[in-house]
Amino acid sequence: MAGPLTANPDPASFAAGPLGPVFVTGAVSGLAQAQSNPVRADRAGQADISNAQVFIQKTDGFLRFFGEAGLYSLPSLGTPYLRAAKATRHNFGLVPVAFATVAPLDDWSIQAGKLPSLSGLEPTFTFQS
Repeated sequence: MAGPLTANPDPASFAAGPLGPVFVTGAVSGLAQAQSNPVRADRAGQADISNAQVFIQKTDGFLRFFGEAGLYSLPSLGTPYLRAAKATRHNFGLVPVAFATVAPLDDWSIQAGKLPSLSGLEPTFTFQS
């Protein structure tokens, strides 16, 4: 994560049998906006949930995984705001990121699934900016 955000150093975890520990974290954020000259499809003012997401992951061992589920909005300058419930439905769905990793060696792995956007570029979700 960029800027002042950091990953939770002590996330909730539970034992998942032979998989070992699985970690659960999340992000909740909101937004409010006001404008004096909205386009016809937008509002002069509104408030909404910008992120309400849960992350579940296994970070070590031969089989690893990450899943992100929940609501999100993707506000963009110069376009009408699409509320979180509608943005989630019309963009990446309730599970925007989910992938598994097979890691036979510490420095070699294969990933498959709905992977996140490329690192170093503009992050997808507002809590990452």
